[in-house]
Amino acid sequence: MKELVAELWDLHKKGEWICITTNGSLNKDNRLVMGGGIAKEAVDRFPHISQLFGIHVMANGNHCGIFIYERLISFPTKDNWHTFSTVELVQQSCLELIKLIETYRLERVYLPRPGCGLGGLDWEYVKPTIEHILDDRVIVVTNVV
Repeated sequence: MKELVAELWDLHKKGEWICITTNGSLNKDNRLVMGGGIAKEAVDRFPHISQLFGIHVMANGNHCGIFIYERLISFPTKDNWHTFSTVELVQQSCLELIKLIETYRLERVYLPRPGCGLGGLDWEYVKPTIEHILDDRVIVVTNVV
């Protein structure tokens, strides 16, 4: 695992793969609830993405998913939009991310600090629980303020 201070969407504009931290909550239209943080930013850029992520959650549960056309990976950190993230779900998503990287032969993927924004977790707590799972193909991004 590497770390980088950067603007996540600038990396995406350069053709890089980025993870969108998500939850497992669907609204009445079976769209994933994506009302805040990086998830909201993704919906602002890709209005259809909440529908695609919702279809993924209905079919696969609250697990990582890859969206080739958009160059996005859903990365669950919470079960419900209104609760805090859990380290256990972040760890599970890290394991799933590595499998996606291997399956799709991705060179690198950028991941915002998982669970550490609206998820309520502290990076100094999360980092030691995931750094042994992620390899150098995963770059954890601290957003430029």
